[in-house]
Amino acid sequence: MDNINYKVNRDEIYVGLLCNTKKDAITVYPDGLYDFEMSDEEDIYHSFDNQQFLFKRKSHLCYNNGCFTYEDFVRTMLFVLDENKCANDLLYDSPHYPIFNISDDELCMQETISLKHDVFEMGRLLKHFDYPEQLGFFDIVKIKEFFFGDFSLNNCNLFGIYETGPDHSGAETYDSFGKHRTFNDSRRDGILPTCYFEMFWETRNCGKRNEIGLCDRFVPNVLEGPIRKLEL
Repeated sequence: MDNINYKVNRDEIYVGLLCNTKKDAITVYPDGLYDFEMSDEEDIYHSFDNQQFLFKRKSHLCYNNGCFTYEDFVRTMLFVLDENKCANDLLYDSPHYPIFNISDDELCMQETISLKHDVFEMGRLLKHFDYPEQLGFFDIVKIKEFFFGDFSLNNCNLFGIYETGPDHSGAETYDSFGKHRTFNDSRRDGILPTCYFEMFWETRNCGKRNEIGLCDRFVPNVLEGPIRKLEL
């Protein structure tokens, strides 16, 4: 966005990870990445409810064979789609970056920075927490501050995920106070599907606090060029 005077539809808000693109790591799958006819409805609900754009029968792009390695930088972005189905940043006046499997494939393969596999729709979650249909800049700031810290760790049961002991390995992370925490018990009995826990697992601010607070993964990287933060 170029200023804070906007209104966006709650059900059109996405969060995703932005990183540099190495073109030789892109593979095109003409018939899509997944064969959903081979999965039952419960599995689709819990695994893909917040990535319904993947259901479309069209060519899809895969990056690094689905391995989530980002060699130069990665940052989290809250965005809506622009008229070209590219990412319109809701917190910064950023370039409108293409999004794998949402934007035009050719555009995704041409650009050097893009959003790839870790892109998620937030509508169901925001509706559950009674956010209104139309949201403005200050609502987005509150969403960022409320959800993208330790929220998913402290409320994991909401997504049918249960915290396990500190000696477990596997799904492990550190919260904002530096505490080692593990989440290796998935029962799929939450109010919201488990894929929303996975969404936060990939995109949340994580790591220890320092004297100025928690590291902010939403801040643009220097490799993106000069980018202005939206503010009064």
